[in-house]
Amino acid sequence: MNTFPVLDTDPASIEEIIFSTVKKAVSENRYPMIRRSGTRLMREWVITYDRETFLTTAEKSSIKTFIDANMGLFFNWTNIDTSESVVVFLNSDSITFVPLFTGSTYYTTQFTLTGV
Repeated sequence: MNTFPVLDTDPASIEEIIFSTVKKAVSENRYPMIRRSGTRLMREWVITYDRETFLTTAEKSSIKTFIDANMGLFFNWTNIDTSESVVVFLNSDSITFVPLFTGSTYYTTQFTLTGV
């Protein structure tokens, strides 16, 4: 399994989102019905590189090459905040790299990784 590239620039933020696997409903007699749809909580990480912590052209190319080769596949990613290694997939159709200004060689971006 491939591993997400290690970059020189740390992201501005890594936001962890935890989803509940409990499904809730109400019966015809108004009794609550609760069931689990899995044994683990689902997690997502929103990774942001902004105007303060931008990517260089080389880092942009490294991410783009990796995503092009691994779109739709699971891969290993290490959360630099917690040093936890997680199996994830890219949870978006594409990644947009926005230059800081016209003709810039520095970029901002945001993407979401979903744990499996």
